[in-house]
Amino acid sequence: MVWMIEHKQKIRAFILVLMIVSFMGPWGFDKTNVPAQYACNPPSIRLEGDFCGHPISGFQNFIWIIGDFGNGIMRILKGEFIFDQTAFNLWIGLVYSLVVIFLILPIINNFVMLLRGERPRLQKLNLVVCGLNLVPVLLLGLLRYPNIYLALSWGVWLYFGLMISTLVLEGILLKLYSSKGQY
Repeated sequence: MVWMIEHKQKIRAFILVLMIVSFMGPWGFDKTNVPAQYACNPPSIRLEGDFCGHPISGFQNFIWIIGDFGNGIMRILKGEFIFDQTAFNLWIGLVYSLVVIFLILPIINNFVMLLRGERPRLQKLNLVVCGLNLVPVLLLGLLRYPNIYLALSWGVWLYFGLMISTLVLEGILLKLYSSKGQY
């Protein structure tokens, strides 16, 4: 465990780089109806039957969500919606947007921890944020797509593994420091 304390900043930097790589990887697919007798042009791939899928990265999804979130807030502030199905979809979209925005917090937190060094509050915040992110990432990976897409959306699964890795790393470091009385 001593090696972990000695190399904690390098491990955090490695995890941060992998988090960014996971957001560049596919988190979903934009499905297009292409009859089976025609080939899917790269980077699209045949998903099932008459559908091809163009991979959507986590960053691309994040940018779209930020735009939708801003539009939703502006609609609420302007009072441009009425309380019907459209308003319900708006509120569901805003909640979904907040969850997706919350997914970027571990990247920001790890970056701040690399810049500012060892801070117990940041470590605890990182533990909480990564622990809370496990549920939405798992839901994004499992519930959003049929089984054929599970292996293809590797960005989600890499991010999920990194959340677990960060929990283990920060938990061990916090425990080691608290047992030595360094905090």
